[in-house]
Amino acid sequence: MSLEKAKVNAVKAWPVLISSGDPNISTDVLHLATAIQQGCEVDLADVYFRKDQVVGIVEIVEEYFLKPLPASLPVGVDARLAALRFKKADQLIKELNRVSEEVLKCYPQLGSKEESILKSLYMWHGCINIDKACRKRDANSHCLTLTERLNTYAWLFAQSQSNIWIRKGIGSARCFRQTKDQRAAKVYEWIPADSPYWE
Repeated sequence: MSLEKAKVNAVKAWPVLISSGDPNISTDVLHLATAIQQGCEVDLADVYFRKDQVVGIVEIVEEYFLKPLPASLPVGVDARLAALRFKKADQLIKELNRVSEEVLKCYPQLGSKEESILKSLYMWHGCINIDKACRKRDANSHCLTLTERLNTYAWLFAQSQSNIWIRKGIGSARCFRQTKDQRAAKVYEWIPADSPYWE
């Protein structure tokens, strides 16, 4: 199956949302990556990357895939979410192709276009989710509980057992957005001592 066809199929079957949070983080990026992987049978063999390089890739995904707003949003939908599920398939394809172009300029070792897209999305998923779990408050100013943090961590850790790229994302989060103000808005002591985060 072609990359474009796999992306179109993913867009036709977005998962049902089970929380009021950002669907890009909770479901949609992972759904899209999984659908592309299954549709294209992409090899996700490991390649060494430094943590700062992983963070660079995560920032490329943010810039070229997560920041652009959908061409049109349904009435009543908060534009701040920029939810992928509201983008048309051709917009997603164009943006993912741009992500591939940008990451391969700097990191050709990521492999083919399909490999670079998938590895980038999986690293973003691991990094952003663990980073969000470290924040004292979520985007809705809700104070995160230890149980919520640990639930997110258990969900991510289970995925990382069979996906080295999600694991790389988790491990790179220690280097992600670490200005003084950003560190002050996060807590880290809850993360298990044997976590990939500390590697």
